[in-house]
Amino acid sequence: MLPCGPKETPVLGARHRFLRHLLRQVGEELEFQALLKARPAAGDLDLGQAFCDMVSPLVWEAAQRPGFLPDVRAMRNRVIS
Repeated sequence: MLPCGPKETPVLGARHRFLRHLLRQVGEELEFQALLKARPAAGDLDLGQAFCDMVSPLVWEAAQRPGFLPDVRAMRNRVIS
């Protein structure tokens, strides 16, 4: 994902709708669990924060999916056993 030119287009600018669609349609519980802890730590911190702000609502919407909670509990049980 490269920008069109220096300071012309943010890296995620043209792709955010695709990413949102992808997470909504095929995002697995593991991705949403990882995104709960996502924080910008290096590189372009403003871009990292923009990404976190963009996916945050999707993370919380995922909890409304049918079977989400039992799947997360099963995942946790696999990790701790």
